[in-house]
Amino acid sequence: MLAKLKPQLNLNTSQQQQWDNAVAQSVAVHDAVRASLEQVRAALQAELAKPEPDFAALATVADDTYRQNGAQHQQARDAWLALYSTFSPEQKVVARDAIKSGIGRMQARRGARARLRRIDFEAADFNSIQRERLQTPEHDVLDRASRSFLSAVSRGC
Repeated sequence: MLAKLKPQLNLNTSQQQQWDNAVAQSVAVHDAVRASLEQVRAALQAELAKPEPDFAALATVADDTYRQNGAQHQQARDAWLALYSTFSPEQKVVARDAIKSGIGRMQARRGARARLRRIDFEAADFNSIQRERLQTPEHDVLDRASRSFLSAVSRGC
């Protein structure tokens, strides 16, 4: 989103420097979060390998990571807010419209994922009902329609 937005903003030299700084801070935060999540995952795996895991120690590691990442995130956010404060009214409109568009795309993706989860749940529920039905003596064989439906669901149709 940022790469597409930048040319539309027509940044001046000072704003360009602030933009580059904000992007660099955001990338650094992203990388730090990924690295720290790997550390938390490794700590979790190490604790789970023990006969008696110390979940309090794991919580401390996770909390420390959260605090550290939070501070870096605030610095990056402050860099973006400092840049935004230098924008002209026209640039602010461009930024607002880009943010609104991005939120709309996220909501659309979230809605599509929810629909897919609902379909998966309904198919799994139908399959479990059919399995129970097959286990009863009076229903040794699925009828033709049920087999067709199960086949369609398993193919993702």
